[in-house]
Amino acid sequence: MVFLATAAEQLDREWPDPAGLGGDVNSVMSHGQKLTAAAALRSAQETAERAVELEDDGQERAAYEEWKKLFGNRMTRP
Repeated sequence: MVFLATAAEQLDREWPDPAGLGGDVNSVMSHGQKLTAAAALRSAQETAERAVELEDDGQERAAYEEWKKLFGNRMTRP
């Protein structure tokens, strides 16, 4: 969940290519695209946090449904 929060906060900053082969990774995104991506990352973070809270409360089925929102059919049934 930390990744999702950090990524959302860092979209406006330069992300150098980790391989050093090109320019900034996010330089091709417009300001609007960055805002849209940040909103999607924050939404994913909220969903993940809800899933963890439900797991902590022993609500496995409800937690599964939250995780499925993020991972779709890749999320196997408990």
